Amino acid sequence: MEQLKIIETVKKNAQADGNVSAVLMYGSFIRGEGDKYSDVEFYVYLNDKTSFNSRHWVEQIRPVAMFFTNEHGTEVAIFESMIRGEFHFGTIDDMETTKTWQGFISFEHADKMKLVDKDGRLAQVLDSIEVVKPNWHDPENVRWIAESFLNAFLWTRNLIARGENAHAVMAFGFVQKHFLSLIRLACNATEHWESPTKGLEHEISPEWYDKYQCAIPSLDNDDLCRAYNMTLENAKELFALLDVPKDLRTLLDSNFTKHAAGRNAKKK
Repeated sequence: MEQLKIIETVKKNAQADGNVSAVLMYGSFIRGEGDKYSDVEFYVYLNDKTSFNSRHWVEQIRPVAMFFTNEHGTEVAIFESMIRGEFHFGTIDDMETTKTWQGFISFEHADKMKLVDKDGRLAQVLDSIEVVKPNWHDPENVRWIAESFLNAFLWTRNLIARGENAHAVMAFGFVQKHFLSLIRLACNATEHWESPTKGLEHEISPEWYDKYQCAIPSLDNDDLCRAYNMTLENAKELFALLDVPKDLRTLLDSNFTKHAAGRNAKKK
């Protein structure tokens, strides 16, 4: 598999580069889920970043068709083999920020994350992190997900009412994210919590998979209203199943009303 060859080359090149102290790998391959469609993802920790050329470093791995910094500050390579690589280049002091990930990701695969660790510094950081699988069913997390859903849902409702269909479809993406988190909680399917759509076809019930599809509208106004109304009804069910705090259930029941299909269609 080409991805495995890229990973091995990153490891080999980093070992030979005196400026590289450690490489942390994350993503599908540390979980044993990587395949020929997967990305490769790394944090590369340098002793000195002053005159470091990240593109030049990545080009030594494989020929690069495109290299740029995305909106999250991640340097992304698209290799000529059409494999995506994500690279974060930092200094050895940046290793400490890994500790701030606790509670957001699980460190059960920490040993596989240490692709290169020349002086043991990365091991010290990872070993100091308690491997505790986050409890996504914690009442505080359930409340936060419900609040996030309501926030996105109100925004979407107002855009549909205004007749801004394209904007409403975009906003529905945020609704889908939190709606899906509620579904995963209800189905006890939190294995891929950080990437909630991953493996969704196999990890939630067919019933809830169908209901999730209802939250994916087209630009058509009638379809937007349909998606809104179906998501509203499904959200009420989820709020009850998850015992969402009463104040939030009351807010959803009392202040979010159905959209009449076609009522706000853009006039020709």
